Amino acid sequence: MSEKREKMQIFRKIQNFIKDFFKSILENEGLKRYGTNTLWLFIEQFLRLVLSTLIGIWTVRYLQPENYGVLSYAVAFNQIAQTLSRVGLDGLVVREIIRNENFQFKILGTAFWIRFLGSILIFLVFIPISYFSSPDFELFLFITLLNFGLVLQSFDVVDYYYLAKVQAKYISVRKLIQLFLISIFKVALILSGADLFWFVFAYFLESASLALFSLMIYKYQKHPSFFSFRFFDTTIARSIIIDALPIFLSSVFNIIQARVDQIIILRLLSNRELGYYSAAMRIIEFFGFIPMVVYWSFYTSVERTKIYAKEKFEGRLRDLYRLMMIFFILTGLPIFFFGQEIILFLYGDSYKSAGVLFSLMSSRLFFTYFGVIRGIYLLTENLIWFGTFTLLVGAVFNFFLNIILINLYGSIGAVISSIVSFATTILFLDVIYRRTRYNVKIMFQGIITFFKFESLKSKN
Repeated sequence: MSEKREKMQIFRKIQNFIKDFFKSILENEGLKRYGTNTLWLFIEQFLRLVLSTLIGIWTVRYLQPENYGVLSYAVAFNQIAQTLSRVGLDGLVVREIIRNENFQFKILGTAFWIRFLGSILIFLVFIPISYFSSPDFELFLFITLLNFGLVLQSFDVVDYYYLAKVQAKYISVRKLIQLFLISIFKVALILSGADLFWFVFAYFLESASLALFSLMIYKYQKHPSFFSFRFFDTTIARSIIIDALPIFLSSVFNIIQARVDQIIILRLLSNRELGYYSAAMRIIEFFGFIPMVVYWSFYTSVERTKIYAKEKFEGRLRDLYRLMMIFFILTGLPIFFFGQEIILFLYGDSYKSAGVLFSLMSSRLFFTYFGVIRGIYLLTENLIWFGTFTLLVGAVFNFFLNIILINLYGSIGAVISSIVSFATTILFLDVIYRRTRYNVKIMFQGIITFFKFESLKSKN
C-alpha cells in the first residue's frame, strides 16, 4: 500500500507541475506583450510540423527504403549547402534593423547581396563536391537541382523586415498558403504514382516558392525595393559578417554533425540502408520542437534572473534540466522500448529493419533536449566561441567515427557515432573546461532530482 501511495504522490507532483508550468506561460508578461506576433509564428510552425510529418510518413511508405534513401542523401547534401548559404545572418539582420531603423533598407540590401552572391558561390562549389560524392549521375543531378534553389532563397531576406517590424502575420500567412499548396502537390504525386524525380522537384519547389511568395507579398504592399546593388554597403557588410561568424560556424558544424552520417551510410552501405536510417531519424527529429518551445519561452526569464536575481539563476536552470528529463522519460523511453512497433505502425513491414535503429536513436533525444538548455547557459555566460569549438570537435569526432564504425557495425555504427560525438560536445568537453563544469553539475542535479521543482512557478 505504501508503494502505491508513493506512486500516487509522484503522479500528483508531475500533474501539479504541468498545471503550474502552463500557468506560468499564460502569466508571462513578455508573452502577453508579443502575444499576437508569437501566436502567428506558433500556428504556422505547428501546422507545418504536423502536416509535413503526416505527408512525410506517407511519402516514406510510398517511396520504399531504396528510393527514400536516395532522396534522403540529396536532401542531406542540400541542407549542408543551405546552412552555408545563409551565412548565419537571420537573427543579426533583424537586430541591426531594430537598432538602425534609418538605414533599414541599406541593411536589407546588404544582407540580400551577401546571401545572393554567397548562394551562387556555394552552388558552384558544391557542383564538383556532389559530382565526386554521388554514386551515380542521376543523384548528382538531384543534388544540383536542390542546390539551385539556394540562389532563389536569397529573396527571403524580406522576412527580416517583417520580423523586425513585429509583423509575423505576413510571414505566417504566406508560409501557410505555400504549405498547403506544396502538400496538395505531394499528395497528388503519391496518388498518381509519380517517380522519384518529382519528389526531388517537390523539395526544390518547396524551398524556392517560399522565397518567391515573400517577394510577391513585399512587392504587393509597395515597400521600397532594396535589391539594387546601390543598397550594398561594405561597412555594414563587414560588421554583419564579423558578428555572424561564430553563429555561422556553429550552424555549419552542427549540420555536419547531424547529417554527415547519412552521406557516409550511402557511400559505404546502400540506398536501402540509408532509407531505413533516414526513416527512423525523421520521427526522432519530429520531437526537436519540444526543447525549442522551452528555449523561446524561458530564455528571457533565465537571462533576466542572471542579471537581476543571480541567487535564483542556478535553481531556474536546474528546473529546466528537470523539465527536459521529464520530456525525455515521456518520449525517449517509449521509443526505446517500443521502437519496432512504432516503425511497423507508421511505415509498414518494408521498414522493419529500421526498428532497432529507431530504438537506439532515442538516446539522441536526451542530447537534443539537454543540449538546448546548455545553449541557454552558454549564451548567458557569453561562451559562444566555446560552444562553437565543442561543435567543431563533435563534428570531427562524428565524421571519423562514422567511417570506422559504419564499416564495422553498419547503420548501428552511425547511431553509436552520434551518441559519442554528442556526448563529447555536451558533456565531456564541458567537464574539462573550468567555466562550464558548473553547468554540468547543475545538469546532473536536474537529472537526479527531476521530480522536484524550485523556481519554475516564479513570474519574474
